Amino acid sequence: MSDAKKDIKFSLKATVNRKKGKVLFAQVDSAFADVLLSFLTLPLGAIVKTLNKCKDIPPQFGSLTTLYNGLANLDSEHFWGGEGAKSILLHPRSSSDVERQKLKLNVTDDLTVTPFCIVSILSNLNEEKIPLSDVEEVELQIGPKEALSILEASLTSKCALTDALLSQVMTKKPKREQV
Repeated sequence: MSDAKKDIKFSLKATVNRKKGKVLFAQVDSAFADVLLSFLTLPLGAIVKTLNKCKDIPPQFGSLTTLYNGLANLDSEHFWGGEGAKSILLHPRSSSDVERQKLKLNVTDDLTVTPFCIVSILSNLNEEKIPLSDVEEVELQIGPKEALSILEASLTSKCALTDALLSQVMTKKPKREQV
């Protein structure tokens, strides 16, 4: 990864329930939402390859990791089209480079993306019986490492933001104002 790509950071405001150690939601801009939504366009082989390359201990995704490694170990003579065909399978490309207008969006812990609306947020907190005194807002910087953690968590958890970002959230001091 080039140094320029490593320096890319997204700012987001995570609203957390520190008492339960859970990220409730994050207020993000459309650029960060594009990153999340691009996960849907990534070929599974690209996900396995990227996460294997970026981790000291590569994650296992059931049989998918075995399938990918088996393909990587096959001799290219077994592919119609030789090395080029094998390369396309091992190094697929995504076609998602669509610009969106600059919106503020809300992303929940399970990665539901909706337009940001304070009334909906307060209503959800009320429905979940979460007292406002337990809720704090934390500003986070999300770079490639954190984005990959969210991607990995999205494959294995219904609480992707909490699983990927909780350690970063818990070390941050909350902003003075509460939600």
